[in-house]
Amino acid sequence: MAGTNNPWGVGIMAVIPTMRVPDDVSWHKDLVYNCTWSLLCEIVKWNSNPNHRPIRTVLSTGLGTNTGRVDYDQCARQMVLAVKHFQNPLPAHPRWEDVESYGQDVVSTVVNSADHGTQFGQSLGHFNQCLTH
Repeated sequence: MAGTNNPWGVGIMAVIPTMRVPDDVSWHKDLVYNCTWSLLCEIVKWNSNPNHRPIRTVLSTGLGTNTGRVDYDQCARQMVLAVKHFQNPLPAHPRWEDVESYGQDVVSTVVNSADHGTQFGQSLGHFNQCLTH
């Protein structure tokens, strides 16, 4: 992929479908979280193969934010939260209160509130930090 029409020097591209056919998916409250989690799992899998050049940086559009009508702030919050949970996974034998707190974290991302501002710079930093650990 690298070439003159590739200003970011992309060598690997992931396709992350958020819908089967173009449609409003804003009803799916944790879609972005789940898609981001799946992406992170695939990156770890890819990076574990010694024959692959490791992925260290991710550039992503807002998942489901155009045709899917997912709110931009909700998308950013869910992407960041998925990275946070991925970096700090539940213990091997979780207790209900552990699982419940993770679930509440996800629920809190879908509440439309003025105090949840989008922090895209921090989001990108969290993605890059996750990939280097």
